[in-house]
Amino acid sequence: MKIIFSIVIKIIIITLITFLIANISIIYFKKYIFSEKLFPRSNLRAIPEQYQIYYQNTFNFKKNNFYTALIGDSHVFGLGDGYYDVENKKYSFGHFLKDKYPKENFVSFGLPGVGVSEPFFFFERINQTKIHSFGQIDKIFYFIYEGNDLEDNVRKGFNLEKFNEIFLFDAYFPIIKIAKNIKNNYFKKKKERNNKIVNTYFILGVKKNISTSLQSPPFELTDNELKYSLNLTFKILNKFKKFTDNIYIIYIPSPATVLDLEEPIVAQRYFPYRNINNSLTKKQIIKKNKFIVEKIQSFSDKNQLKFYDLTQKLKKYSKIHVAYGPKDFKHPRKNVYEYITEIISEEFLITIN
Repeated sequence: MKIIFSIVIKIIIITLITFLIANISIIYFKKYIFSEKLFPRSNLRAIPEQYQIYYQNTFNFKKNNFYTALIGDSHVFGLGDGYYDVENKKYSFGHFLKDKYPKENFVSFGLPGVGVSEPFFFFERINQTKIHSFGQIDKIFYFIYEGNDLEDNVRKGFNLEKFNEIFLFDAYFPIIKIAKNIKNNYFKKKKERNNKIVNTYFILGVKKNISTSLQSPPFELTDNELKYSLNLTFKILNKFKKFTDNIYIIYIPSPATVLDLEEPIVAQRYFPYRNINNSLTKKQIIKKNKFIVEKIQSFSDKNQLKFYDLTQKLKKYSKIHVAYGPKDFKHPRKNVYEYITEIISEEFLITIN
């Protein structure tokens, strides 16, 4: 019995020491461990968000200490069919901007599935903690997504105290978050693919089917909720001025706005308990899109922020190019990210050598 007990104790001690060494190694060698040259992208979402920043090889502060921060949700992260195809080495705004301006640094602070509060406090904490050391902030590109950012401000809420606790824990004990995520992903059940036709769109006159509802402008929010969500967004955007005056706001329209869809357009629900019809018309979608864009434009003008709405160019582009799918109809394909990068460059970065 004593021998068995001794073996168990030794195994526990060895395991703890191994975890400790692994944890310290992650903190000190994160730039190398999680670089896209070494780390498999299929496992990227298993590591803490603040360590995912080091994956994209789009910055090198040895040559240039200034950088452009790309801030927002999963679109800044680069999700979409291009991301899921591991053969694609470049799939995000950061990659395509770096290709266009190789002497510049671009750091992606993309957080999938959040409203507007998390990106700001995430960016702020990254620049405060000693574990992370980036260069000096030159410009900020903040990407607002029409499809769920405003809903998330209402339905998810935000607890700063809890956010800070999780951030610090993940910063100093990343190995625990990694182990937890690996365990959760291992036991996660795969969703069965739905082959039922839900939406239909046209490209070059050819009819295409989509087997899912589509993200749209926030049709489920009341007027007061939309007003609250927009005001919260504006409040957060103004907070970024503490880092730099060079702030650029990019509005990414939803697939329901971009695609040439056949009516009725079945929109994704975020408040299933609300008895609201999610079969929309083009007129409803255009009206809501226009209302939000005008509000952001007005705010930007009053606060001397540069704003660009991608709606019209993406609508025109999607009529002759495949913009979404076939796997992911929530996020654009690789070619759309590249096209948006060209638009951003022409509008805001043309003076960079």
